[in-house]
Amino acid sequence: MTVASAVGPPVTAVVTATPEARGVVRVRVAVRGPGATEFVDEHVRVAVPVASAWARLGDVLHAESAAPWHAARLGARHPGALVVAAHHGHVCRLRVGPSGTPLVLRTARLLRGARPEVPWPVWASLAHTFLAAGLPLRGLAEVRVGTGAGAVAAAGPRPGCVAGR
Repeated sequence: MTVASAVGPPVTAVVTATPEARGVVRVRVAVRGPGATEFVDEHVRVAVPVASAWARLGDVLHAESAAPWHAARLGARHPGALVVAAHHGHVCRLRVGPSGTPLVLRTARLLRGARPEVPWPVWASLAHTFLAAGLPLRGLAEVRVGTGAGAVAAAGPRPGCVAGR
């Protein structure tokens, strides 16, 4: 997968996911920013409760849930995760960073229950990479996702809110 900024100098990311166990994925994201600087982020993404035994090792945790409080509770139960996401349909609620800053990502509501073309867990991994690379989380709103050699396939989600803007 290739991710490129739609505004300003291009930021690209190549995401590779390798399954470790049921619900556990080892993720590698290589980000190239303006000026051809490159940053590589490797982390473990865990689906809960499927892989609940792995949850204490996960850098990124995610769960399917429409409850607005789910990400906050999941983050409180697993304080070692840098990114926690609860997603359902067109909305993904995240808690990011050591302070658990809330971030809401939404797709355009074209159809009831619409989901992004790129799955929410991948967006949670991109949020982890943005934090690790020191990129502003608002940049997630500017990405376009392509498959293959940079062909743009779908716009990224829009941020709903970012605490401490």
